[in-house]
Amino acid sequence: MAKMAIAHAVAFATLFAGAVAANAPIVVSATILFPQPASVTLGADAVALTTIAFAGCDGGSPIVRRACARYAALKFAWPLPDGAAGNASTYAVSVVVGNASEVLQLSTLDERYTLTLTPDGGAITSPSVWGCLRALETLSQLVVHDPLSRSYGIPYAPVHVKDHPRKPWRRLMLDTSRRFYPLPYLLHTLDAMAQNKLNVFHWHATDAISAPLVSTRYPNLAAFGAFNEYATY
Repeated sequence: MAKMAIAHAVAFATLFAGAVAANAPIVVSATILFPQPASVTLGADAVALTTIAFAGCDGGSPIVRRACARYAALKFAWPLPDGAAGNASTYAVSVVVGNASEVLQLSTLDERYTLTLTPDGGAITSPSVWGCLRALETLSQLVVHDPLSRSYGIPYAPVHVKDHPRKPWRRLMLDTSRRFYPLPYLLHTLDAMAQNKLNVFHWHATDAISAPLVSTRYPNLAAFGAFNEYATY
């Protein structure tokens, strides 16, 4: 992650300094987006911005609405320089989801999406809620914060991404029966899974080693099965 952040900062500073010729298409590398999309083209124009405004997130799916708000806040966590708020540059991104159903079935999960970012604005199109979430993650990786100038921008415009997962089942397993992890750690793990576009969390919560799940029906299960009174869920 540190190498990726350094690469982004260097590219951002270079492009904004005018060292890269305008409109020169470049090929995406693994250091820019992870996991690599199925198809992506990047340009060499820099787009300065201070915030993102999503259009189309208010109707249909509460998951998409919350995700738009979460990503907008996540990408602009670093403070702007004094006086920058008065020169705010809002980047508009339209969001179109074909089916707002939030029914989750891995056998029919459709995570396709297209993402287009130009100097004038961006667009996300997906046939499903889940594809829209993947597009928002890709967008978040393309918005770069330059710690030197304390500014934000998209240093690779115009961008066109057309993506779908190579594998439908992308799993991470966490074994808390043998080693207890506090709940905030589990939530942090889910955030990391979203950043890496994984879609299955296998929680190995109980085993012969311990039983940390608190049950109102079987209270003795955790009372005698957990490592201690604090190592429970």
